[in-house]
Amino acid sequence: MKRIIEIKESGLISKDLCHDNIILDYDSRNKRRSVMITKKKQEVILDLEGLKVINDRSVFVLEDKSYIYVEAKSEKLLKIKANSATTLNKIIWHIGNRHVPAEIKENSIFIAYDYVLEDMIKKLGGDIKIVNRAFNPEKGAYSGGHNH
Repeated sequence: MKRIIEIKESGLISKDLCHDNIILDYDSRNKRRSVMITKKKQEVILDLEGLKVINDRSVFVLEDKSYIYVEAKSEKLLKIKANSATTLNKIIWHIGNRHVPAEIKENSIFIAYDYVLEDMIKKLGGDIKIVNRAFNPEKGAYSGGHNH
């Protein structure tokens, strides 16, 4: 099993230079230690000193200096909108109060699908659409560069 020795940020290494790729959901892209299986069925081990966010289009550098391209997996998410900025801000406050990772866009919020939160958001006046797409939540303010 080959060891991942470095993670290059998105865009630094072209996908064309990678000999394999791997598709990971948000939780799998936020681990310090894990055994992962690539598309070509190669087992690789991630064993980092600390937590590091692995973004869509990042590249794993293996001990033999080969590359594996990382793609964010499409996930079931709640896309949340509201008819006013005040309502949307209240929803954001309630989501944050529950320490739920959230991807915040100009007029919407994305969170991992959760039927309990879906019900709460509807009661707060939010408009919800269930979508499938990559999930890239905000990094924590005190995270030192990684997500909550």
